[in-house]
Amino acid sequence: MKYIKCLERISFLNLGWIEIWDYSKANSCEEARIEAANNISGTVFEKYKANNPLKRYEQSKNEAVFNSANRPLEFIPMLFTKQEFFNNINFIECNKTFNETIKFITLSDDFVLTNLRNILKYDKSNNTNFSNNYNEIIDGYIVFKLNIPMFLRDQIITHTQLSKVNKSNRVGKQNDTYYLPNDILCKYNSEHKDNYVIKDLDSLIDRFVNELSPNSVKDLLKSLGYNKEIWTRWPNQMKYGVMSLGGWIQDRNGFKNLLLERSAIPEQWKNWTQVETKNVCINIKDLIDKYYPELFDKYILK
Repeated sequence: MKYIKCLERISFLNLGWIEIWDYSKANSCEEARIEAANNISGTVFEKYKANNPLKRYEQSKNEAVFNSANRPLEFIPMLFTKQEFFNNINFIECNKTFNETIKFITLSDDFVLTNLRNILKYDKSNNTNFSNNYNEIIDGYIVFKLNIPMFLRDQIITHTQLSKVNKSNRVGKQNDTYYLPNDILCKYNSEHKDNYVIKDLDSLIDRFVNELSPNSVKDLLKSLGYNKEIWTRWPNQMKYGVMSLGGWIQDRNGFKNLLLERSAIPEQWKNWTQVETKNVCINIKDLIDKYYPELFDKYILK
């Protein structure tokens, strides 16, 4: 890719992974916007190389203008100076319908941080063309792609103002890979369930999927001592699914709030969190710290 890039992928929870993406040039030109939007649309369709990237982008653009649920353009960051933003955008009028028009803007130092979808909505309502503004480079906007069990995906997206897009099983292929805790083989075989010794995790998953009923698997997981967050999720919520998260490090309602909610910064806030969910967020935190240490120290740790 020419304008955006994956900085790193780490393995996570057996078959899962977490990627951190650099979107600092996603709003540098129209070609960059097309590339960035198609990368996010690929999460939904599970097809990252569109046959016609421009057409897919224009569809997202038109749908975004009309306030549809399609959100790839939220992942294209836009940065304005405060003077530029408030001198040109009718903030008083905008404020009357704030949640409908310019959602989730962030004020940071001398700048207004927002995204292309928000500005397109404003342009449509006010017959303006602020969406024609580009930024050669933007510091602090990042995207994560995660392939994680669906019950973790649902927990991650709850109570967050980060932009998020999930893989769609309606338009993409159904994923038939399942998550089970790492210690389940030891627990299962030590209990000699059904006098059936399992040698590897794939064989156990095959038995759960093809030989036992869903309720039997739930009862077995419960008997092995797993909490409700695990045994009630079988089978569908245990399948892996891909999602994208995007936001500004400078936005304390974004990544900062996610990490606090999920106990990834225990020195600042502690509450009960499902261990797998907490570990997802710890990995997100560590990747932000690794690639954006100054912003991490200023906006996440403080």
